[in-house]
Amino acid sequence: MHLMQDKVEESPESSYSSKLPAPSILKDPKNRQHVSRPPEVVNARSDIPIIRMEQEILEAINENSTVIIRGETGCGKTTKVPQVFLYEVGIGSSVSPLGSGILGVTQPHRIAVYATASRVAYELGVSVGEEVGYQVRYDKKIGKSCSINFMTDGILLRELQVS
Repeated sequence: MHLMQDKVEESPESSYSSKLPAPSILKDPKNRQHVSRPPEVVNARSDIPIIRMEQEILEAINENSTVIIRGETGCGKTTKVPQVFLYEVGIGSSVSPLGSGILGVTQPHRIAVYATASRVAYELGVSVGEEVGYQVRYDKKIGKSCSINFMTDGILLRELQVS
């Protein structure tokens, strides 16, 4: 598992900041989202390699405007980083004092979008379309309380062109 960090210069007049709140705020229990996971998910969680890098990943995200996480297939990049490291600490939640918004996760193919959205929703104990949604060409299921949106690369490119 490797973290590649790239500090990108931002102009002083830029209002965009990808910095997360200070680690003390991230660890504050009142900011965390309550998650009711199925027992088999809780038991298997410690076997996922990326879980052991939680602190390092949060620090990298906090200190850098761009962080690329590279790891073996099945290490938890797609399913664990959005839900465990970001959603649970309140990033992307409309009720969090840390800031609202939606965590966007891209997949190259629509079947991967459906599969990962379903898996993460199951692991969080919610239905797809609630806190976890998806968007592919001609199909989307995103509710008002959506915090994590899985989408194809093409959808992300379209979103970036519109904004």
